[in-house]
Amino acid sequence: MSLFKLLPLLALAGLGYARRDTVKAYAATAIDMTKVVVTEHEIRNLETAVRAELINGSAREVRSNFPAFVRKVAKSETRDPAKDMWGHEYAFLVNKKHYAIVSRGPDGELGTGDDIRTRIER
Repeated sequence: MSLFKLLPLLALAGLGYARRDTVKAYAATAIDMTKVVVTEHEIRNLETAVRAELINGSAREVRSNFPAFVRKVAKSETRDPAKDMWGHEYAFLVNKKHYAIVSRGPDGELGTGDDIRTRIER
């Protein structure tokens, strides 16, 4: 390959190196956005599974041991399906009017603005 053909590649490599912090920031943002989308998708799937249990009248397992229920209905060979993309267990909350499936989000704290949740009416 001639030097003439390599010049554009070398220029791009130099630009990438010069702006490596910007490139890292863009990559981190893209990864964080992907984690949110995947977690939203997983919660929707879990909502469907919980609704099926409620219809069948067997919601006791869901309420008593939600992580075990998730592992039963959502198989994964690569990671624990009872945990979100940040490694925190999904929470199953119950009150008089509804159930909620909640990811604690990136900060790992329940009840903060980055939580990802769905609500299931009772």
